[in-house]
Amino acid sequence: MKKVALLTVLLVVAASAAITITFPDGDPTTVGVPVRVVITSDAVDNVDLFVNPGQKTWAYPTEVDLAQTGPTTFEYDDDIEITHPGTNLTLFASKGIENGESDPFDVVVGNAVKWQILAPGEVSDPGLATDTTGKHGSASVTAGDPENYTINICDKWWNPATGTQTPSLETTDPFGHLPATPVVGANSIELRTAGSRYVKVYGGGLTLTDSSKVTVNPGEATQLLLLCPGEVDLPGDNATSGSLGKYGDLEDATLGSKYLVEIKAVDDCWNQVTSYNDPDVNVYADTNLTTDTTYTLEGGTTGPFVNVKFIKVNRQGEYIDAIGSLGLKTDYSTLVVVQPGVDRLEAEFIPATVPVGVHADLEARAWIGDDPLPFGWADVELIEGSATHFHLDTTSIKIEDGVGSVDAWADTVGTYVVEVTSGDQVATDTLIVEERPGVTVIPNPFKYGAEGHYPIRFSYKVAEAGAAEVLLLIADPYGNIVYKATYEKGASETEAGTQEIPWDGKNSKGNMVASGMYQAVVKVTLTNLSTEVLKKNFMVIW
Repeated sequence: MKKVALLTVLLVVAASAAITITFPDGDPTTVGVPVRVVITSDAVDNVDLFVNPGQKTWAYPTEVDLAQTGPTTFEYDDDIEITHPGTNLTLFASKGIENGESDPFDVVVGNAVKWQILAPGEVSDPGLATDTTGKHGSASVTAGDPENYTINICDKWWNPATGTQTPSLETTDPFGHLPATPVVGANSIELRTAGSRYVKVYGGGLTLTDSSKVTVNPGEATQLLLLCPGEVDLPGDNATSGSLGKYGDLEDATLGSKYLVEIKAVDDCWNQVTSYNDPDVNVYADTNLTTDTTYTLEGGTTGPFVNVKFIKVNRQGEYIDAIGSLGLKTDYSTLVVVQPGVDRLEAEFIPATVPVGVHADLEARAWIGDDPLPFGWADVELIEGSATHFHLDTTSIKIEDGVGSVDAWADTVGTYVVEVTSGDQVATDTLIVEERPGVTVIPNPFKYGAEGHYPIRFSYKVAEAGAAEVLLLIADPYGNIVYKATYEKGASETEAGTQEIPWDGKNSKGNMVASGMYQAVVKVTLTNLSTEVLKKNFMVIW
């Protein structure tokens, strides 16, 4: 009775083992070297491939289709690759309850063909046939901290291989510190510039390179960085003298004029720290200096710039520093050349009269003696008119080579007087804002016959600076454009003042338009590129 039961079990097992695997040209011997395999099944037409022990995905391809070779049989006869070395391995094929396994074989590491670099946070995935990167994980370091990066010589499937090749390294961090002689194994690398950086391994006769993407995080805030006009921050800078976290040609200050400096909280590598807050930061100089407001660092950045004015200077050069209430300060002073104050200042609206909503340029001109002010600032303040309806792009005018300007406009009719200040010089000017002009149509209505031999005249007003373009459109009651005319800068229709465009009552095809209501649209594009759209309805009668 026991013999019958055992025979039944063996028959069941045999019936379920419907897949056979053989290597007709010899067993696999080396990682990445193709070997012919024949997989036969009487139940399924595609199978998943694994390598035992543990059914690892160490075979490529990982799934194969079996071609039908008979009414109930299927077969795969082609090359595969074993992607990981080992002893007493087997190739395992399965689909559902159907499975099969080859005889055991041994596989050694393949030839060294590629480099691999593992940054902190990355882990190797040797032999994983479904992964083309050979590793997983996210690399992250802190700026300025040396970290170990592992360099491997690998075969085709990222298995560490033996070799005598010497690697080379490069990084997209312009201030990163790389070992002078990289080696296979651990290498100490220091990245300094915050952001997304790459470290690449290459060379040594291996054609396949590898890179790691590394997120470099700023360190703790250890100092303040003060940027004067003309200077740009240089995160990651590792100079011991000279640049020290910034570069650029420092612009001179002018006695009594605004000089805008920016302050940032930075780490030891001059990266801006975004999590630092200081409620009270001030700027100091060797001689008298003022700041408009107490300065606040929020999230490590400055937001608006610090308004600094040199009000007294005993020599051409002034050293300035920033000091915060929480103890951080600039590690070195910045030498600012202070030029004499402004001797003469002028302010002018161009044009002086504009329609409601149309922009004018408020121009400031400054001199030192007979020479234009090389660089400086002028402050603008409205001293007459409605502050609610008057607008400026900014209340500070940057002056370069003696001149600077800012856009000004108002959304209601009125007279607006501004005061412009630079140093101890003050200038004023007035902007007159008028009702937006409309279009006058003469005659209206227009009657054919009695007045048909006279043109219709559309009158409108162009602002003082003139127009870059004037466009006339005539539309019928359905919105169809029946006539269009364009006049560009230089034509009489674009000149400042009241202008007039005649129309003979004919459409664009030269035919008289029908009786009815029409709309004239005059679009005036001023020289500062602001536009006015003027509309007027009129009647045509036969």
